[in-house]
Amino acid sequence: MNMVERIQQLPDCIIEIDENFRKLNDALDDYHRLIQEGKLIPRKNNVQDIYTVYSLNSNINM
Repeated sequence: MNMVERIQQLPDCIIEIDENFRKLNDALDDYHRLIQEGKLIPRKNNVQDIYTVYSLNSNINM
């Protein structure tokens, strides 16, 4: 059996969802729900306040 045939025979769901994944998924669902309800406001991304953002404009046609 070649590699392509072996890949084609893999089941659709080869990753088992463990308890840690379930806990993380539930926590993320709660986080997004609290944001949508307005009870939680995510912190602002202040990276652009620290660094100067530059952009490069070129007239070279590729």
